[in-house]
This record gives sequence, structure tokens and C-alpha cells, in this order.
Amino acid sequence: MLSGLAINVVIAAVMLYALNLLSGYTNLEMPINTTTLATATLLGVPGVILLVGVKLILI
Repeated sequence: MLSGLAINVVIAAVMLYALNLLSGYTNLEMPINTTTLATATLLGVPGVILLVGVKLILI
């Protein structure tokens, strides 16, 4: 059985992957690397929203 942290990592990866699948419509690509995965794992959906906001503001 997977531990709680492993389940959160899988959910975060799926959220980032879904965001990248929608990049054709939103024109927003988010790389799945250690930093983005850790942020999405620790903060959940608000973390993904934070990553999107930072990407839109800074890049």
C-alpha cells in the first residue's frame, strides 16, 4: 500500500499533467520537475494555482 506522501506525489503529478494537457487551450505549459512537483505535493491545488500565477506574472 502506498504511503500518504506517495499518494500526494501521484495526485500532484496528475494535476500538473492535466494542466499540460490543457495547454493547447490555455497556452500555458508547466514543466513537471522536482520543484513544481514538490510545490504541488505540499500545497495541493492552491500550490498549482500558485505556480500558474507565478508563471503568468514572471514569465
